[in-house]
Formats: sequence, structure tokens, C-alpha cells
Amino acid sequence: MQITALGPLSIDGRVVEGSRLPALLLPLLLARGRVVPATRLVDEVWDDAPPADPLGALHALVSRARRLGLTLTATAGGYRLDPTGLEIDLVTAQDLLAHARTALGAGDAAGAAAEAARAVVLWSGTGTTPVVGPTGGLYRDLVALRVEAALAAVEHPDPRALDDLRDAVRNLPTDEPLAALLMRGLAATGRDAEALSVYAQLREHLRETYGTDPSALVSRTHLALLRGELGGPAGREPVERRAGGPPPPVATPVPGPTPTSRPAPPTLLRRQTTPLVGRDADVAELERALEVSPLVTLVAVGGAGKTRLAAEVAARASHRGVPVRVLELAGIRDPEEVLPALLTVLGAAESTSDGVDPRTRRALDPQERVSRAVAPLDGLLVLDNCEHLLDATADLVALVLQAADTGLRILATSRAPLGVAGETVHPVAMLADGAALALLESRGRAARPGLAWDPETALELCRRLDNLPLALELAAARLRSMTLAEVLTGVDHRFALLTGALRGLPDRHHGLWAMVDWSWALLDARCRTLLRDLAVIPSGFGVDAALAVAGLADDADTRDGLATLVEQSLLVLDEPGDGEPPRLRMLETVREYGDARLTEDGDRDVVMARLSRWAAARGRALRERYIGHGQLAALAATARDHDTLTVALRWAVEHGRTADAF
Repeated sequence: MQITALGPLSIDGRVVEGSRLPALLLPLLLARGRVVPATRLVDEVWDDAPPADPLGALHALVSRARRLGLTLTATAGGYRLDPTGLEIDLVTAQDLLAHARTALGAGDAAGAAAEAARAVVLWSGTGTTPVVGPTGGLYRDLVALRVEAALAAVEHPDPRALDDLRDAVRNLPTDEPLAALLMRGLAATGRDAEALSVYAQLREHLRETYGTDPSALVSRTHLALLRGELGGPAGREPVERRAGGPPPPVATPVPGPTPTSRPAPPTLLRRQTTPLVGRDADVAELERALEVSPLVTLVAVGGAGKTRLAAEVAARASHRGVPVRVLELAGIRDPEEVLPALLTVLGAAESTSDGVDPRTRRALDPQERVSRAVAPLDGLLVLDNCEHLLDATADLVALVLQAADTGLRILATSRAPLGVAGETVHPVAMLADGAALALLESRGRAARPGLAWDPETALELCRRLDNLPLALELAAARLRSMTLAEVLTGVDHRFALLTGALRGLPDRHHGLWAMVDWSWALLDARCRTLLRDLAVIPSGFGVDAALAVAGLADDADTRDGLATLVEQSLLVLDEPGDGEPPRLRMLETVREYGDARLTEDGDRDVVMARLSRWAAARGRALRERYIGHGQLAALAATARDHDTLTVALRWAVEHGRTADAF
């Protein structure tokens, strides 16, 4: 089935009569098989004057569309049009625009111009003014890209492309980006006087229509024109001067991408000043996950290197020509600011001219702005540091995934999963011993080239710091003025030792205390108390030990609290297999933080008494199994709980709790 949508809507050569049915079908065609919300369809069809029963009227209109042979499916939130077997000129134009943008981003300006020209031809013979109407935005993007590609290649724009751009500016006299581009195109062919006239007309229209002056973009273009900085390409004469007469002076073109230029680095992505160590397998696994999953979330405790890993994946994608956009959330505190921040990153339009007359615009609500901005996007969107805005970020991600093309991928970093349908969670583990040693040594020698290196001392230091990349970076900074042995001894007071060791880090990474404190602030009072109580357990533990030490019942609230600590990466869940139950453990840094909080609250003796009672009961139960067929299992269980039993025994002896000790 052939559908023509770039002019009057027709199916297999038969024009679809009326205005409402084409208004319904166009957004469904643009969605390319995705669901379009019913509310948006009502707005598209009836604009500001919906019928008394808009959903009923919409259903009736959908029934008419189905009689045309189209497959429309109702969903919980709206309708989708199955594009299988449909040849749609509008979709062809969209694909050509996407190919042209990709080519231009990769430095192939000539290829981009050719693809855009092929798409523009699709409007010929439609009997309409392409720049206005429902598909006018697509047409204007193609016309603009054609001229941009020529300027990027430092060539004269095709005269037909300039004619199309003139027509667009004539129909949209207050469109500043189009006018600025036309000024540049005219100047590149030596038509400076006409370019100045375009500026004067734009300024007049803006003052008459909106009472404003041209934007900074247009003003900069006007100033460059006056300075002669927008002249024709070097070594070539403007078209109208070739017939004779002295050649005009050659001006330096405005700097721009060249066919051999590399893609620009991702916007807002912090420059990485040190190499990534020990994460090659993670990078490869993430790239594989992004090939099949629309959303991949890096999850780990603070300081594990989530942002650094995401930056590496984003940089590699950008170097391959993949468009990358980055939204940094660490500086945002209000959940209401998440959506506006994304709108800023995407450069989403605030209004639209969907109607027949593009000069009549309507304001878009924020969610519709997001939907329209992400619909044509592909590439990679990075959302960094989502943990303190989980609900708002999850809602936004769900909206983006619903509206975006299947070519868009989202890479998020968080201390807890987003919990969105389709999410792939990638836990970022602590570094292996070899990688941790390599990181500490490379950073240490960068801080002090003459550093005396003792692998055994260094390995013990790494393990005391949980092989946590941030902790190793901070420890390496201390090696500027301390030996390995001195830093290892100082780890007993790690929060004081490592705070402020490196400058220029985000506040949450200023030291280990700040790192854990960021997560602590995200917990409710119940989970905070649970975390600080469990900090007295020095090794892995089961749920029974957690309940006893925290003095809590085995109910849904307690289980939910433990799950929250695991999700926030403050507890690590180990599954030994072989039929053994899962065990929980804390990283040493988190445990010391919780222990400090417990001491500060003055509840250490109360919690230690609970641990002592649990350890006494545990010891008696294990002792009864030392003889008989359960002996080996009992000895293995004793070995697993050895550190915890020893700590409890010492405390019981020191505090005269003989019943527990013996």
C-alpha cells in the first residue's frame, strides 16, 4: 500500500477526503509504529474545540481509518498504526533526513547534501506550499540541512537550495535560525547586499509582530557579515562575478566541521584526565547491552567509578559518530527540575506551528515538548547520578522511551536501579586485586615518581579500601607526602586521612565520608537506623543475624528495609550457591561510616548487646552440630561467622556478660 503524506493525504492514489481523517493519520504515520496518546490525537484533530465526547468521536474516526485498509490497534494509552507493508513518502523523507544528519556528523558534507536533496524532491508535484502545513517542519529541516552541508564543505550552496531557503524565510518571516542561515548562504555566494536585506526585513517583522529585536544568533551573523567574515570559499569566485570584473577579496569562512573533522565530544561530559584502569570488560559488556536494551543502568556504591565508566562508553560512541547527549543530575535537588533540565539539553521547542498557518503557534506543555524533542532522536542519552531523584528520573525515562525512536539508547548511572520496564542493570563491581594495584601504582607514581613500591603493602592497602576506585585515588594522592606503610596505618582513620586529598572533585567525592554521606541522606529514618546497627557486624551475615542485631521482627517492613540498602548499594548481596542461603555484607568504608553514626547516637552498647546475644545462641547451635553427620557443615558455618563471633565474644568479656561469653 502506497501512502502519500507530503501533500494531500492519499492511499494508493486516492485522496483521503476531509480534514479530520488526515489530521488523525498524520501523527500515527509519523510515530512509525509507536503508540500515540489518545489525548494528543484529539488535540491534533480538533485543536482547541474538542467534541463533547472526544474519546468516542476519536474511536469513530479510527473506525473510518480502518475501513481504508489500515491496521490501527487500540492500547491502554492510545492508538498505533502498523506500518508493515506500507510505503510512505513521509517516512522515506524522515529516513533521508536521518541519513543526512549522520553523514554531516561524520564529516561527509557532500553526502549529507545529496541525501537532503533526494528528500526535498519528494515534495515536487504535491501541489502544496511545502514549507507550511503539517509536514512543513520536516521540509524546513531538509532545506536548512542542505545549505548547512554546503557551508560545512566550504562550497557555494546549490542555487536551488538557496531558492528553497528563500521561500521558507518568505513564508516564515520571523524564523530567526532560517533567516540567519539564509544570510550565511547568500554571503557565501557573494550576495552580501541581499543578505543585509534579509536581516533588515527580519528585524522589521520581529518589531512589528513581537516588539523584539533579533536574537544573539542573528546579531552575531549580522556582525560577521558586516566584517566580511562570511565571504565565499577560498579559491573560488562568487557566481555572479564569474562573467567578468575584478574578483572580490576572499574572506575567511566561519570555522565549521570539515569532511575530515572528528565528531564533537559529548556535550556536558567532563573531560577525563586519567586513563581508565581495569574496566575493559565492563566497557565491552555495556556496549553489548546497549545494542539490545533501550535502557542500561550502572549501579554501585558511590566511588565505584560509574560516572567514569559511562564517560568512557559515551566517548567511544561519540568517536564512532554516534550522537551523544549528557544530562548531569548531581547538581539538581528538586525533582520538578529534572524535566526542564532535559528539555534544555535537548533544545526542545517551546511552541509549535502544527496548523496550516505556521505563523500561528501554540505553546507546548513540558511532557509534549519532551515527546516531540525525542521522537526523531537516535544515539545515546547519558543520565548521570540519578539516585537522589529516582522517582522523577524513572518517570522521565519511561516517557522518553515511549516517545523515542528505537535507535535511541539511555545509559544511566545510579546507586539504585531506576525500576523502569525494559531496564538492564549492570552492577559495577569493585576492582579486581590486579587492577586495584595497577590503579594505585599508576596514580601514586604520577603523584611522586620516586615512590618506593612494596606490592604486599600496596595489596593490603587496596583490600582495606575495598578496592574502591575513589578510595584508591584519594590514597594515591596521600602518597605525595607519605609512604605506603604510613597510608596503610592511617586507614584505621580513613575518613580523616582521605578527606580533601584531591582538589576539583564533586562535593560528594571530596572524601570517603562525603561519599557515603550522600547515600545516607537518601535514606529514610528506618533505613538509617538499620544501616548503623548492622555496621557492628564485621563480616558477611544472614537475614537472621540482621534481624537479631537490629532488634526487628521478620516482617515486610524489615525485609523492605534490607532490600532498600541493597538497592542503594550500601549492602552487598552474595549468593554462594551450592544450596547455601544468600549472605549480606558491607564494604569496609560503609561499615566504618555506620559505626561512626552509631557511636555518635550513643547506642553502641545497646546494639552490641543484641549482637552478643545472637552470637551466643549461634555458637550454642553450632556446637550441638559438631558431632554427627552435620559436622562438616557446622564447621564451615563457624568459619563463615568466625569474625563476627570473635567480635561479639570480646565485647561480652569486656562488659562482663558471662552468660553470653560462656
